[in-house]
Amino acid sequence: MRGWNYRIMRRETGEEDEPYAFGIHEVYYGYRDKVEGWTVSPMEPHGATMKDLRADLAMMKKAFTAPVLDHKTGKATPAVRNAREGRGK
Repeated sequence: MRGWNYRIMRRETGEEDEPYAFGIHEVYYGYRDKVEGWTVSPMEPHGATMKDLRADLAMMKKAFTAPVLDHKTGKATPAVRNAREGRGK
């Protein structure tokens, strides 16, 4: 693939009542589609035009169809549907 897309990443917060936070990050791939890097902070939809903004948001929405990645390792985490289900996993 050698490209990028948006993916949902799960980050540990260190908080007992909300141990995880989720965000949409840019994820970069190398040889054989291996995850090689990702943005430190979650991304916001943006564009130079309204059409560009809609396209960027549509790309972000596709992240919900792929496995959630761990922010520390870049590896898939156990299946979660929302932040509440992500607790303790």
